[in-house]
Amino acid sequence: AFKWRGISRATGRVAGSRPKPSVYTLAFNGTGRSGSIKVGFDRKGVKSASIVPPFPAASDEIPLQRKHLSGALDPLTAVMALTFGSASKPCARKLAIFDGKQRFDLQLKKRGVRAARAFPGETRSRGMSVVCSVDYRPLGGFRMTAQTEQLANSTGIEISMLPVTSANVAVPQEVRIPTGVGSVILTAEKISITDRSKHKVALLNR
Repeated sequence: AFKWRGISRATGRVAGSRPKPSVYTLAFNGTGRSGSIKVGFDRKGVKSASIVPPFPAASDEIPLQRKHLSGALDPLTAVMALTFGSASKPCARKLAIFDGKQRFDLQLKKRGVRAARAFPGETRSRGMSVVCSVDYRPLGGFRMTAQTEQLANSTGIEISMLPVTSANVAVPQEVRIPTGVGSVILTAEKISITDRSKHKVALLNR
């Protein structure tokens, strides 16, 4: 019924135990709309944001406030932030995210464990993944549509974190989002981890 393709990139650095983004971009091309998003960051959070072509503001849109942008991460850097911390306790955290238009929080809590999904081409088990429940909390730049309200009230959003003990990190491997017509499932097909000298720490696809 429709097609959509997007390429997103994020650059930045790691300071202490926290990633610090500098620029996030998303170029998208889909049925009915194509364009790009660019977000710049400084040490306080979001510094600038542009959408081309711009999305028209709706009359019932909850406006962004400057306080919403303080300390926020872009979506890609937020995925990276998930890997920091103890590999055995990846769920006890809250992520502040700005995607170029909307600012929202994701509050994670441990829900349990389940057998990890194998990567394409694998025949051996990956052991157990830690399953985190995800509480989606929209703050600004959004409309309270039926879909937004459903996500905000959902208790079924999950992210499965795969511990990589050799690197002392846990990486997001699968995301499940329930909808009115079934669950949306996003899965990672390949994960590569290298150190600052570009020595391979872990390769998770075979």
